Amino acid sequence: MFPLSIWLLSTLLFSTRVDASDSEKGCENAIPELPSFIDWTADLRSASLKAGLPLAGDGGCGDGDAPKRKVLFVGIDGLRASSMVLPLPTFRRLERMGTYSYWANVQSEASTMSGPGWTSMFTGVQATKHLVDGNGDLGDISPDYPTVFKVVKDRYPEKKVAASVSWHPLIDGIIDGQDPDVLDARYKAREDEDMFSQAVEWIKSREYDFIFVDFDDCDGAGHGNIFDPYLPEYRAAVQKTDAMVGVLLDAITLVGKEEEWLIVVTSDHGGDGYSHGAQDEYCLRIPFLVASNSPRVNLGNMPANDPGSHLDVLPTVMHFFDGGSCVDSPYPIKVKDQFRDCAWAKEEDTVVRCKTKGIKATCPRTCGSCDRCVDSTLAFKYKKNAEAPTKKTKCSWTRKDSAVRCNIDGMRDTCRKACDNCLPLYNVDGQVFGFTDYKRDPPPEPPKPPKCVPDPPVCGCENVKQSDYRGNVGATVTGKKCQRWDVQSPHKHTRTPENYPYLAEAENYCRNPDGEDAVWCYTTDKDKRWDYCDVPSCKVE
Repeated sequence: MFPLSIWLLSTLLFSTRVDASDSEKGCENAIPELPSFIDWTADLRSASLKAGLPLAGDGGCGDGDAPKRKVLFVGIDGLRASSMVLPLPTFRRLERMGTYSYWANVQSEASTMSGPGWTSMFTGVQATKHLVDGNGDLGDISPDYPTVFKVVKDRYPEKKVAASVSWHPLIDGIIDGQDPDVLDARYKAREDEDMFSQAVEWIKSREYDFIFVDFDDCDGAGHGNIFDPYLPEYRAAVQKTDAMVGVLLDAITLVGKEEEWLIVVTSDHGGDGYSHGAQDEYCLRIPFLVASNSPRVNLGNMPANDPGSHLDVLPTVMHFFDGGSCVDSPYPIKVKDQFRDCAWAKEEDTVVRCKTKGIKATCPRTCGSCDRCVDSTLAFKYKKNAEAPTKKTKCSWTRKDSAVRCNIDGMRDTCRKACDNCLPLYNVDGQVFGFTDYKRDPPPEPPKPPKCVPDPPVCGCENVKQSDYRGNVGATVTGKKCQRWDVQSPHKHTRTPENYPYLAEAENYCRNPDGEDAVWCYTTDKDKRWDYCDVPSCKVE
């Protein structure tokens, strides 16, 4: 049973009716409005083909501002990847609204503790860069790698940022520890129900653009009762958290009309047994989901060879806020009394394709007018093509070569992202997760294991524990003479040539017939049964 407070809160949310007439425009050549999340979550794959979602635009009349973009960032402490086998209605709902991975990585250069996990999630970099490698050194966070909250606030000072947490060090140690002026609202709760109730109020107020919430019950249940979704205590915590995230999503569906939302859900680490911290798959693998009513977000799961990482949070949030898309609109646009396709990349003159005759509200801004565009003052990563090396350069949309037109902060969508390989440089280890207008770098190939160069008469290969050695060393590391393998004195044994045929020619030479760490032998000293031998390891290349 879920707490009564969650049921009551959900009931109160749905008691608020939204009058559709408040948003009616009555525009003759209107771009269809952003659909509500209710429409999308009913059957997103079907709805996305029917809904006339503009890539940007004012939802109908004239050429006004783009829909307001907002982000809900949900962090669930200690959410193990295997938890996704459970019946979780909200996670299933989010799957239909975007891109998901249930095998995403966490940071890999420190222990899988909360401190380095959350800090990597917030900054987009590994622990060796942000300098937090445990729970006791959050104050060591490097100023060279700002949190996603600071990056948003520095880039968009007008945006309001709020954080409601159950684990108070997230605010006290990391966010405020790096910059106490970033958050416009903060709430440090005693329990998850209290924490998420505050977030619901913030969503309903429509005042905040970027809201972060931290659920802590799953981690507590794991420490107290084992991190295992097949056990009732941990399972109940995961399902309770899923229900509360569902209420947050319900709040957005009620008040988010004509707003473009991105919802990011992930975790700081997994868990095994009663704890976490080890560098194993139980602790290193977590869920990661992005959901949106924006057509820029892909539908479906991440590929098996690129499952994503919680380092992707910062670049994903910034890519969403930075706007723009260079893809053609998949939806027909009403021109006078007819519907027609609108492609930004027509071979016609710029003025023609940017000011198609008869369109009052622009063609999802991909054919909008190109005025007020300015060259970027920012540095960008630029690749001439997908195979070319990455270069750091400044890009100008005004150049004739479309390959060097970029997504520039402050520009209208027609002028943004007119190139496939020119991406904002955020100086992070993560990448944008789940967007159609961002091509992720292929995952690095795993390093090839070192190859041993065998020389059996002289040395033994470490990868086979020197079992390939066939030399004539017949003494242990302490200088004791080796006993012959085919005799039983002074030590009786079963490592005989009859049982291990390759010892037939071994005489009293050091060998490794049974998987010890290195070559060894029985000794002729009755007080010392056996010992390792001083045989060099072969070189590797």
